[in-house]
Amino acid sequence: MDQSVGLRYANLVLTCTEVVKDQNGVITELRVKCANVGEVPKPKGFIHWVAKPINVEVRQYDRL
Repeated sequence: MDQSVGLRYANLVLTCTEVVKDQNGVITELRVKCANVGEVPKPKGFIHWVAKPINVEVRQYDRL
């Protein structure tokens, strides 16, 4: 929670302020603070997002 991330093409920087978990310890919510890129130090990483997501199956393979 000590590193911010930028939203690509949105000129916004998100910083996680709190992680909310249920009784089983599963993360259910992330609370973030949002700021314009010019108001905070430039983050090291930027992420993309999808406006209309679709369900996919992803398989991760490793060396045999």
